[in-house]
Amino acid sequence: MMIMVLRDWYPDEYDMLTFLAQDDNESFAEFAKDRQTYTKHLIGYGLIQVSNGNYAFNVEALKTYMSNIHKFERKHLTMEEKLIEVSARRNQVEKAIRQLVRMTLLVLDGEAKARKKVIDSLPEPRRRKLEGYSFGELLDRDKSPLFFKELTSIVIREWGSFQNVLDMEKGKFSFIVDDINRLGRPDAHAKDIQPEDFEQLRLHFKRLENLLEQWL
Repeated sequence: MMIMVLRDWYPDEYDMLTFLAQDDNESFAEFAKDRQTYTKHLIGYGLIQVSNGNYAFNVEALKTYMSNIHKFERKHLTMEEKLIEVSARRNQVEKAIRQLVRMTLLVLDGEAKARKKVIDSLPEPRRRKLEGYSFGELLDRDKSPLFFKELTSIVIREWGSFQNVLDMEKGKFSFIVDDINRLGRPDAHAKDIQPEDFEQLRLHFKRLENLLEQWL
């Protein structure tokens, strides 16, 4: 309850806890130095403690809770950490889209017609290769043979079936998934990711994760 109160009414103090949970000691120290009243409040609430100028959570579970909520907001990441985050979030979103496509088309069209829509959305070489797959296999959450671009192409092609599920304009969705497909596989191409591209991907992932929350 205290954390929710801080989030809603004392955002600066909430940010301080977020920095501490993310081990961003530099940002926390800046707040602690410039806003000593906030630091005293957090100590007085019994949320953090200080020893020899070093701050820590009083309860480790609270740090874990805050860290999980804001795990994709950490700053000063190494290149390896950036690649790990992009890969994890892309895979999570891809699995959610598989679920979205599978359930939406199944409910609206039935299995036979839904499978035909999926197959018809693929280019000819891929269509021949996947012709023997069942609808469930094509959109299996963990083992689907469809690529990210193929999944999102189904959504765009059948937008009339998804527009009420995805609270977003078709053009915006297309722009976001194209960016993720273009920028979101640096690990596959053995190259680093540029800082501006990483921040753009974070915005894209957050938007899609909010839309696909029930499928994640």
